[in-house]
Amino acid sequence: MCTLLALKDYLGVGSELIPKIGAGMGAGVSLNGLLCSSVSSMVMAINMKYGRTCPKESPKPVWDMVNKYVAEF
Repeated sequence: MCTLLALKDYLGVGSELIPKIGAGMGAGVSLNGLLCSSVSSMVMAINMKYGRTCPKESPKPVWDMVNKYVAEF
């Protein structure tokens, strides 16, 4: 959740839901040793700023951006 809150400020996007949507992501998704919450938070933040607003839009630009940051992680 901390990563998501920091990225929210950095990207200039916001919602009162941000603490709630990130609450279960910590510790490898609630202590299950799964996806790192820093990565999932980064993906959510990118989606908030650059995600599609219509299902007909191509998801590829966002996928490319996410893949770039995942590779750097």
